[in-house]
Amino acid sequence: MEGKAAAGIGVYDLVVVGSGGGSMSAALVARSNGKSVLILEKTGLIGGTTSRSGGAIWIPNNRFL
Repeated sequence: MEGKAAAGIGVYDLVVVGSGGGSMSAALVARSNGKSVLILEKTGLIGGTTSRSGGAIWIPNNRFL
């Protein structure tokens, strides 16, 4: 969804900034409990630094990843 703006101004129960593992988990739990959720991601990819881990031990924003 790169380059697309949110559908419109609205009221949400939860606004999530970033799409890493923790934030997406929080959004999923909130949504499964009937809450309205807006997820904001500044990049064109979902996952944040979690997507770089490859299932291994990692440190977010590590210059070696």
